[in-house]
Amino acid sequence: SILERSFPMACSGAVRQVYHEWGRMTIEYMPCEDNDVLQETFKDAKIWSTGARNWDWNETGTRHRPGIQVGDIEELIPLTDTLILTQGVDGVLQVPQATVEWALSQGVEVEVVRTVEAVQRFNTLIDEGQRVAGVFHSTC
Repeated sequence: SILERSFPMACSGAVRQVYHEWGRMTIEYMPCEDNDVLQETFKDAKIWSTGARNWDWNETGTRHRPGIQVGDIEELIPLTDTLILTQGVDGVLQVPQATVEWALSQGVEVEVVRTVEAVQRFNTLIDEGQRVAGVFHSTC
């Protein structure tokens, strides 16, 4: 399950901030057992309020076109009220309408934005204590 691939010892509200540089998604998180803030870095990432993991496009055959597949997001649905789907930094990664419609049919809000805006939005929602998740592409 996704929780088995999340941060070790992640607990409610564990993710503190997300940062982006070209080719890198860095997540600051707080493990349950202490107050130290730790970091984990991925090229592309699935991030939710209480954890994160590598987003391996090979798991679902994702490519820039046709883009983000339902299989890329389905494990995030139970963990979120707002789902952020990134288009990459330059908008190259496609987000098919069918993927958006499927997510909406599952009862979550969906936001489709480029990576820089997605990071800002994720951090805002985390700061507000919201349940948020997203798939983040760190390059084009």
